[in-house]
Amino acid sequence: MVERLSWMQSLREWLRLLPFMGRPCLIVRRYGGLGDLLSLMPGLQILKERYPAHALILVTSPSLVKIATLAGVAALVLPSNVRGTGWLATVLRSTADLTPQLADERQPPQPRARRLLMEEFATQLGVELPSPQVVRLQPSETSVISVRKALVEAKVSIDQLVVIHTGPSWPVKHWPHEHWCTLTKALQSEGLAVVQIGARGHDGNPEAEMPAIEHALDWRDRLDLPELAALLSLARLFMGIDSGPLHLAQSVGTPRIGLFGPTEPASILPLDSSMNALTAGLFCQGCHHHPAGPQHWRTGCPHDTACMAHLTPDHVLHTCRPLLRQLMPPASPPNSHA
Repeated sequence: MVERLSWMQSLREWLRLLPFMGRPCLIVRRYGGLGDLLSLMPGLQILKERYPAHALILVTSPSLVKIATLAGVAALVLPSNVRGTGWLATVLRSTADLTPQLADERQPPQPRARRLLMEEFATQLGVELPSPQVVRLQPSETSVISVRKALVEAKVSIDQLVVIHTGPSWPVKHWPHEHWCTLTKALQSEGLAVVQIGARGHDGNPEAEMPAIEHALDWRDRLDLPELAALLSLARLFMGIDSGPLHLAQSVGTPRIGLFGPTEPASILPLDSSMNALTAGLFCQGCHHHPAGPQHWRTGCPHDTACMAHLTPDHVLHTCRPLLRQLMPPASPPNSHA
């Protein structure tokens, strides 16, 4: 559980609101995960364009404040652990105070339609997206320099950099550990440097621990989100499960391979030319969008999560090898001598 800020710390956050006093404001409150926040951004952008005279105030999870600020959509981003945020609508000239919530977040979870996540969020905000459009993030120069330095110290060449995210997320989204090890060993044998990002544990499940992947450089719990955005922007390729870093890779324009099981790829991210969404193609694929509601309970599955287990390392390698060849910089011509 996130600890609330002290009243003194909260006062400093409230002082940031002074420029918006007396000005019409739109308040949007959205907590939870990175992927959801990034999927919310296109709708926020439309909302901002529709009400140009209003200041858009976003209240979000403390861990997401920096990346939400980096997106540059909201006039001000406040952490949700500030004391007194419930009074925002009365203190400011608030035209709207919105808390978008997805169907599967309700108790009990309701069916989530097979509809693109960013479009679903836009509907929650009362706007429509003319077309699926990712809000691009530009990593800060400071973060890029810091990550480049760390890669040099680790003797990792950017030209050979592949980033993987194994989790944590819902257990039913995890790809088997042994599959990751097999994949990473094959990539390393081909001269690629694989960096594992993510966290060792999950806030919602403290007892669950994500193991390190053999043959990968372990950078779990090492980077903050702006630094992670910088790392992904430097990578030749990102591979990961359906989770926040996959959305972040898309936001910085990195070619990526997403590994999907219980969720439907076309309902999560726009499938553009730089996105490869892999599934095992089983009959139960995408059960999260079942008309009767999610069928996997997030922590278990009546089919032993076959949708992830049957997505083989060979399948992933078959997809990533030609992609990596396309992404490799051309070899320098040999020096000619008279």
